[in-house]
Amino acid sequence: MFRIVLALMVLSAIVGAVVSFVDVSSLPPPLKAFVREGSGAALSRPALLAVGYAGSALAAVMVVGLFFFWKPARLLLLILWLLSLIISPFLGITVESPWATTLNGFSGVLEGIVIALVYFSPLAALFEGRERKQNAVCLNKGADVGNTIES
Repeated sequence: MFRIVLALMVLSAIVGAVVSFVDVSSLPPPLKAFVREGSGAALSRPALLAVGYAGSALAAVMVVGLFFFWKPARLLLLILWLLSLIISPFLGITVESPWATTLNGFSGVLEGIVIALVYFSPLAALFEGRERKQNAVCLNKGADVGNTIES
């Protein structure tokens, strides 16, 4: 179930970003020009691109790491989440369609669920590298009692 939530988080973020870019053409001309000129972002266009590419690369590493229960991926998840909170106010005014807002919001909710799962559920033991004990979460069968996860 964790990997499904993780996949839905990634999928909704990607589709939300695509919808945001595609929907720019449907905006009224003054808003379209405003968005294309940078939406009043405090960062320059090269800085925005650098932050975007670096964030995307780190997010890809994080998602693959979470998928395979790599311990540093949990910390990377928190760091990226905190950085997005810090950087967002400097990205300018956001203009997007209701669909993009819905998808991005859904992705954010799923990200919160992923954070809760990797730190506060039985899945945390998988990231800690502790011995997989009886009654650990069985990812292959979806059961949570009487199954063990092999290393």
